[in-house]
Amino acid sequence: MEKLKKLKEQSKLSYGILIGSSIAFLILMPTVFLLLVGMGIDAYTHKSPLFTLSGAIVGFLSSFYNIYRLLKRLTQ
Repeated sequence: MEKLKKLKEQSKLSYGILIGSSIAFLILMPTVFLLLVGMGIDAYTHKSPLFTLSGAIVGFLSSFYNIYRLLKRLTQ
């Protein structure tokens, strides 16, 4: 009986780690990708921080939208 309880606790921990790493991935990837795209456009157009900041802001907003979708799906 105690083994079953310990297994359930480990399962909850694994699930929590999976959700946490998914959220970290959802924050990091769009933000970094759009930041790099913005830096590339800035280098091409010689408009220093304009597209870099725009890419970072859009990436950050899309990250939060993706997290919202994930949490909505998990709570259903």
